[in-house]
Amino acid sequence: MSRRRWGVFMALILFFLLVISSLPRAFASSPPDTQGNAQTCTQLLVNSDMESNAGWVFGNTPARAEYVTDRYLSPYRSILLGIITGPNKKSYSSMQQLVTVPSGSLLRLRAHVYPISQPYDLHDAQELIIMNSTGQPLRRVWTATSDAQAWQTLEFDISEFIGMQIGVYFNVYNDGEGGVTAMYIDDVTLEICTGGTATATASPATATPTATPTATPIVVTATPTPTAIVVTATPTPTAVVVTATPTPIVVTNTPTPT
Repeated sequence: MSRRRWGVFMALILFFLLVISSLPRAFASSPPDTQGNAQTCTQLLVNSDMESNAGWVFGNTPARAEYVTDRYLSPYRSILLGIITGPNKKSYSSMQQLVTVPSGSLLRLRAHVYPISQPYDLHDAQELIIMNSTGQPLRRVWTATSDAQAWQTLEFDISEFIGMQIGVYFNVYNDGEGGVTAMYIDDVTLEICTGGTATATASPATATPTATPTATPIVVTATPTPTAIVVTATPTPTAVVVTATPTPIVVTNTPTPT
């Protein structure tokens, strides 16, 4: 075979090997078929961004919830529960909205909270509870006593309440002693999703509530039993017996005759 033909032959072999090696990559890069997996979600809450005065009902308590502008996510307002200034008082501070949930494949609740407890008071509480239409708790979705002082995202799958009328209830409890506890709330959504394959988010998804600290137990060791001191009695002295057998002295006096 001539040198030229040999070169053409080798070039064809290299080209063939290059095409073969690229085939798996081409098949792997093909996008999966997503037809039929589209999911449609509908927001059920009124005034989810806290920018109007509709939807939410505040509990008539000594520490009443209120709309505020000093801290928010979007656009300009949030709702404050609890106490951040003024005297401490024993009180609940709550907001709630009743919703009739239609049918669907997934019911997802998401909220953004900014918890405060200053100084930290483990006897106070921040809560998110699902109520029934008469105000009885159905599920305590989240409870904490946190002084994170940062926006946190809470997300829960509450699909067990599809088709029911429920109340989305937020609450802060102060016991009137120690520190004061509060919570800002903004951008709360309750979405009912239909179609496709519902993928539930773990409950909770991103927020990690601050755990209540456990006091370190103080272990008191019992007073040790003193070591007994044993006093040995004075030993009885051994009697010394002196046996004296006197040697008789015999004096013989032989008189001298006159």
